[in-house]
Amino acid sequence: MNIPSHYLNKSKEDLLTELESLLNEKEQALKELKIIHQISALIENPEYSFNEIISQAITIIHDNWLLSRLQSVKVIIGDQEYTSPNFEVTPWKLTEVISAEYNEIGDLQLFCSEEPSLIGTDTLQHSKELLHLIAVKLGEAAAKNSLQKKFNITFHQSPVAVCILDIDAGFQFLDANETLIEESGYKREELINKKLSDLGILKNPDVIDDLKESFHSKELIQGYPIQINSIENEIKYLIMNARKLSINSQNIAVASFIDITEILSLKASEKASNEFNRLLIDSIPLGLEIVNQDGKILFANKVLKNMFGEDLVGKTCWYSYRNNSQPCDTCPVKKTIQIGETFSSETNELIGNRTLQVNHTGFRYKGKPALLKIFIDITERRKTEQELRDANEKLHVIFDNVDDAYLQTDNNATITYVNPAAPAMFGYSSVQEMMGLQADLLYGKPSDALDVRNIMAQGEHIHDETYLAKRKDGSVFWVSMNARYIYDENGNIKGRQGFIRDISQRQEFEQQLIEAKETAERNEQKLREAQELAKIGSWDWDKQTNTINWSPELYHLLKLNPNLPPPGIYQSESIYTPDSLEKLSAAFQECLATEKPYAITLEMVKADGKHFFVKTQGRIVKSETGEVIGLQGTVQDIDRRRRLEIELTKAKNKAEANEKKLEEAQDIARIGSWEWSLTTNTTQWSPALFHLLGMEPNSSLPTYDESFAFISPESRTKVEKAVSECLQNGEPFILEFEMIRADGSFLTMLSRGRPTFDATGVVIGLQGTVQDITAQKALESDLIRAKDIAEANAKELNEAQKLAGIGSWQWIAGTDTVTWSESFFTLVGLDPSLPAPSYAELPKFHTEESFSRLNVVVEHSMKTGEPFELELEMIKKDRSTTLVWSKGNALRDENGRIIGLYGTVLDINAQKKLEADLIKAKEKAEESNRLKTAFLLNMSHEIRTPMNGILGFMGLLDEPDLDAETRSEFISIINQSGERLMTTINDLLEISKIEIGDLNLHFAEVDLREVMKFKYDFFKIQTANKGIHLKLGQQITGESAQIISDRNKLGGIMINLIRNAFKFTDNGEIEFGNYLKDDKLWFYVTDTGIGIPQDKIDVIFDRFVQADLGLSREYEGSGIGLSIAKAYVEALGGEIEVKSEVDKGSTFSFWIPYSPVSKPL
Repeated sequence: MNIPSHYLNKSKEDLLTELESLLNEKEQALKELKIIHQISALIENPEYSFNEIISQAITIIHDNWLLSRLQSVKVIIGDQEYTSPNFEVTPWKLTEVISAEYNEIGDLQLFCSEEPSLIGTDTLQHSKELLHLIAVKLGEAAAKNSLQKKFNITFHQSPVAVCILDIDAGFQFLDANETLIEESGYKREELINKKLSDLGILKNPDVIDDLKESFHSKELIQGYPIQINSIENEIKYLIMNARKLSINSQNIAVASFIDITEILSLKASEKASNEFNRLLIDSIPLGLEIVNQDGKILFANKVLKNMFGEDLVGKTCWYSYRNNSQPCDTCPVKKTIQIGETFSSETNELIGNRTLQVNHTGFRYKGKPALLKIFIDITERRKTEQELRDANEKLHVIFDNVDDAYLQTDNNATITYVNPAAPAMFGYSSVQEMMGLQADLLYGKPSDALDVRNIMAQGEHIHDETYLAKRKDGSVFWVSMNARYIYDENGNIKGRQGFIRDISQRQEFEQQLIEAKETAERNEQKLREAQELAKIGSWDWDKQTNTINWSPELYHLLKLNPNLPPPGIYQSESIYTPDSLEKLSAAFQECLATEKPYAITLEMVKADGKHFFVKTQGRIVKSETGEVIGLQGTVQDIDRRRRLEIELTKAKNKAEANEKKLEEAQDIARIGSWEWSLTTNTTQWSPALFHLLGMEPNSSLPTYDESFAFISPESRTKVEKAVSECLQNGEPFILEFEMIRADGSFLTMLSRGRPTFDATGVVIGLQGTVQDITAQKALESDLIRAKDIAEANAKELNEAQKLAGIGSWQWIAGTDTVTWSESFFTLVGLDPSLPAPSYAELPKFHTEESFSRLNVVVEHSMKTGEPFELELEMIKKDRSTTLVWSKGNALRDENGRIIGLYGTVLDINAQKKLEADLIKAKEKAEESNRLKTAFLLNMSHEIRTPMNGILGFMGLLDEPDLDAETRSEFISIINQSGERLMTTINDLLEISKIEIGDLNLHFAEVDLREVMKFKYDFFKIQTANKGIHLKLGQQITGESAQIISDRNKLGGIMINLIRNAFKFTDNGEIEFGNYLKDDKLWFYVTDTGIGIPQDKIDVIFDRFVQADLGLSREYEGSGIGLSIAKAYVEALGGEIEVKSEVDKGSTFSFWIPYSPVSKPL
């Protein structure tokens, strides 16, 4: 690549400066290029007023120009002036603008104050062209604003009733002038957005459809008669003139209404005063004329006389038409009267340079055909239209004088207009040669033409897009294009227009930038060294003249105007903070007094108000004779370094504070940390670890081997093994062991350790923590012992509850910053990688009552500094709750002010559960003792009662006088008492076997029918004697009744259940039976006895318990029958259940696995 020689001969500093300048020039050129399009977008935005457009345009110009070029902007529109905030006449004159020129477009003048030294340069010439285009754009806005003002005046101040209607919305009122509002009698809010038909005033509703049809075929409707009912319910006759307009695809009509009721009612008005009628007609702000069918003027109002300067009554109506002094077949009078046609025309005759619009309407006047002519002065409207045409002509003049090419095309991309710059740019001989050409021929790449059409078809404009253009001779060059659609008066696209700028020179300039950059990259290392140079400004002070001089770099550091004088050496309040200024003054005085140089750090203030740190140095300057004649020195920007130093100091202080808090937290949680280096065989202990072992933190540190002296002999092997495995596997460990304190006492420690690695992944040591869990272990032992004592016979309590971990926390009140330890996150089920919740978020982690209490103690501690501790109920992530014991203390800054709190939380959920379990076990033991006491009393009764019967009646048998019948009765009683005693003894033996687990089963073939019949026969007599009906209900029959089971145990179950039903049933029925369901053999016993209370159902199967235990001994029995039955059922692999209702009876059901007898082969 060929590199320009002027780059090769420059130093690296010059290359840097030029590269920076080139980049700035490119960036500014791009910014300036966008100004025109930004201002164009403002002008086309309907939401902005003209004043807003001008004000924002000035801001855009001022903010996007290089400060060294453009100092201020001023725009004059008529009597109004608009200026940028810093507009000044000095130090440069307004006449020194754009080479002593200013841009004037219509009523608009644009002034831009430039630096005099730049006037006439190439850069300024580029600015001239750009500012000229800006003036063009603002001129367009001024012209539009003028037209808009004139329309508003014409519309709102017109003496004729005028409104704007939305045709597509059924003639909906969009706006109405004050005359229409006043004459209609309606309020503005009653009209706007209402349809004409909604008002209910039309005598003929078909008028709406007729008007729609008329507007469908033509744009102008004149003299259209409408008959309405006024708001006072009077009939009025109106003449409507309207024009259809299409704005943004919306069809609207601008319509005027003239009330001719009085004119058409002249005959009726003859009864009234002629003078009154005359005054009434003359008050209408329109010229009115009535003509008969011969063309003779029968009536003319005062307004018409003023228009023509004479009274026209008696003259012919064509008197006012030039070159038409005689009636003809096409005369408007005859044509209108004969066929009833209504039309409008204009005339310039007999009234100077005024323009009139004349509307003709045929009607009957005094019973004869006549013509009503209405004259409307439209001079102002025509003048406005001419001004618009003049403005368009001026725009073409402007386009013809700009350097950029301007083109217009139709929808087929055929060129319809170009300015003179276009053929010069594209190599054509004249404007005429380009007219009719296809615009696609101007693209260097045909695909670019298609891209432009596609972009614009999506409703977007072309803004500053770069394309390759082609000249007539086929050569190509780079251009920048801006383009948009052209719309007709109906809002339809009729073509495209755009500006094209030749940027070939800019492209070459950018290529030179690239080459310069490539050259600079070859010296990348040198450039880096140059970039590392400090920013230093210099100064000197002349003692005799008391003047000070600054280098340009010093101005640059402070962002001050280098053309302004620097502040005096003792008048620098604006560039130094008060403390720094005082410090600098003292250094000056000392330097002058001692003649010793100084170097101090100060805080300065830039022009934009930004503070920064500098290092300033100074020394005296002496003359040849040794006299002190001044000072000189440097100012170096060290803001970045100084702020880093400040941040480092803050970080160091914060780290020291955090370390102190960590030590305090470790002391609170009784946690110490340690490190061991393999390379040096040295250890590091935290102060908390020294405290745990009863030692002073400044004690000498033991080596690894010496540290084993603090470990109990029983634990040393376990610790050595854990350390060895950690070193070998590189995996962390958790270990419990005992340590020996300085006073000889033992501590139980929970240690966590992990290896540390060097950069190559080799283990170089260990680090970890030890936590004193002595109290927890002791409490754990106490809990286990208490559990064992409370539930001596319960197997499920095989291990004690483990204590939950301890979590630490810290809260800074001013910033509401909360810090949690990892164990605290685990305690509430949150991810430790997430930030801790703020204090404001804590209510969702506590129950309402707990947070209320926490809030009280926190406020108290923040005010008084007193520590607190309380029990809280916290809510975990899964919405379950846990109990914690929270402790907190005041956190103070270096000045002793309370800035927050810190502390710990201990999970006491297990402890609380254990306390509840202890209470429950105690209650259960007390209940067991009560039941055993009741059982012994019951057994005593059950044994003593039959024994008393046996002994008593045996004694009576010795009586010699007993007859045979009485003797037989006594023997029967003795037998019954013996059987009752035997049953009690057998039950006691069975329950004893059950207690010791000596319940032997003997499975054999059992016939269920036989078992059920035996039980029925066994209890039939007893139940009958008691008046109870015994019923053998549903049962299995056939071969299915042959099963394998323990006959005695099955029979024992049934006997106990039927006996229980018999015991508690005084009358009614007892039913028992069996059935099969889901491979289970079910048995049931149902009675109509006293029933069982619901609070007793859960305990009736317990040993020694009856439902009536503790009330009275109304029902005999040992109270262990149901317990035996339940044990037999469970031994056979089944389950027993009961359903009961007091005073209605009970149903006992049980099932055992169904094991039918296998059929023989």
